[in-house]
Amino acid sequence: MHEYAHTVLFGEVKALAQAMKDKPVTAKKRAVTKTGKKRQRLPAAERREQVLGAAQRVFIRQGFHGTRTRDLADEAGVNEATLFLYFDSKQEIFEAAITEPLRALVKLEMEKGMAFASAATLETKAMAGAEGIRGIYEAMVGLSPLVIAALFADREKGKEIYKKDIYPMIRKLRGASKLSFNVKDDDEAEFITMAAFGLCFTLHMSSQLLDRTADVDMISERIAKLFLQGALRK
Repeated sequence: MHEYAHTVLFGEVKALAQAMKDKPVTAKKRAVTKTGKKRQRLPAAERREQVLGAAQRVFIRQGFHGTRTRDLADEAGVNEATLFLYFDSKQEIFEAAITEPLRALVKLEMEKGMAFASAATLETKAMAGAEGIRGIYEAMVGLSPLVIAALFADREKGKEIYKKDIYPMIRKLRGASKLSFNVKDDDEAEFITMAAFGLCFTLHMSSQLLDRTADVDMISERIAKLFLQGALRK
C-alpha cells in the first residue's frame, strides 16, 4: 500500500479511537474498576459478551499491538484469568470482536433478504430494503474502526484476518443479495453485497471524521432506492 494512503488510513483510526476514548465511563463500570466493589455474577454467555464489548473499545483506542490482556481485563471489570476461560489468546479475542458481529449480521440480512424478496409492492420492497441497509450501517458503526485497525495497522496480519474471517462472511451475505434481487450469478451477488457494504462504510466514516450526526433512516432509504432503481431494473 502506498505510504501516504497508509498514513491517512491510520490517521482515521486514531481519530475514531479518540472519539471512543472521550466517551464517559459508566457509573457501573467505575464501581467495578475504581472502587473495588464485588463483581456482579453473570451467566457465562453474558460475561463473554461483556468481555467482547470491552475488547472492542480497547482495541479501537489502543490498536492490537498496543493492547495487553491486562487492559482488556480492566476494561471488562474482570481479572485476566477470566479472559482465558472464554478465549485462548489476545488474537482470538480480537478476531471474535470482529467476526461475531458479522455472524449476527449474516443472520439478520438473510431474514431481511427473505422479507425483501417476498414483498408484493415496490413500497414494501423499499421498506424491507431500507431495514436491511440499516442493519449493515449499524454494524459498520461498531465494526469500521476495528476493521481498519485489523487491515492497516499490520498489513500481513490484516490480510490474514480478511481472508480467514471477514471475506467468508461477505461471501455468506451473497445469499441475502440472491434472495433480494433474484440473482443467480455468484459474482453479481457478491458485487451487490460489496456495494452495500462500501456505501455504508464510507458514509459512516465520513460522518465520523466530519463530526456530523448521521441520519441513518435517510441513508438507509436512499441506498435502498439506489438498489431498487438499479439491480431490480437491469
